[in-house]
Amino acid sequence: MHWTDAFSSAGPIGRLLTGPVDPVSGQPELKAEAVEIEPLPTRWRAVLVHRRAVRPPGDCHWARAPLAGDRGHGYALAGWSRLGDPFVLADRLLDLPSGGARLELADAGRRLWRFAALIDGRLDAFLIITAVAGTVLPDQAMLAPLLGEEITDRARPGLLAGKLAAAASGGRIVCSCFSVGIDTLTRAIKEHKMNDTAAIGKICRAGTNCGSCLPELRALLRSVGQAVVDA
Repeated sequence: MHWTDAFSSAGPIGRLLTGPVDPVSGQPELKAEAVEIEPLPTRWRAVLVHRRAVRPPGDCHWARAPLAGDRGHGYALAGWSRLGDPFVLADRLLDLPSGGARLELADAGRRLWRFAALIDGRLDAFLIITAVAGTVLPDQAMLAPLLGEEITDRARPGLLAGKLAAAASGGRIVCSCFSVGIDTLTRAIKEHKMNDTAAIGKICRAGTNCGSCLPELRALLRSVGQAVVDA
């Protein structure tokens, strides 16, 4: 009820209410409205992280939230109509200014498309679109640390292939399960002022699977001056 049009395509739920109001204050009976709910099938879904706020097209549902560390904005999108041309949708969502570079990877067989927008060699936006139900899309928290990072020519194929830690020049791999490098971890610890391995796991996923990297994660927390509070 507190969302506005700036954060969602259908945020202000109060527009659906037609119930009576208090005769003195005018307060509507927000918690006494009769409703019917049914699922709306989606034809495609997408996840977008962007350094700038953009306005998605009107024929889909979208929700925007600020990313941790003032990196930018994260979007979850879902469309109820046929996808159409994913490259046209990418044009609208990436909003790439003149002089920027756009990277594309299309997997027609899996109906999966990845796009990256670079400005002066740094990642300005990253977009993944799928038209297949059940396809798992990466979490915005995994993509967010890449925004603003320099993406070298050598790292560009890895970025589009989903090797996100390598794309961000993550350095020596510490977490083998999720390919998270020591440079990526060091940046994240400092930027988010992390003080335990649970925080690392939430942002970078490192240490959340087999656990074999946890001792090194604790040592890394100590080495960058953070207080380790977990055992």
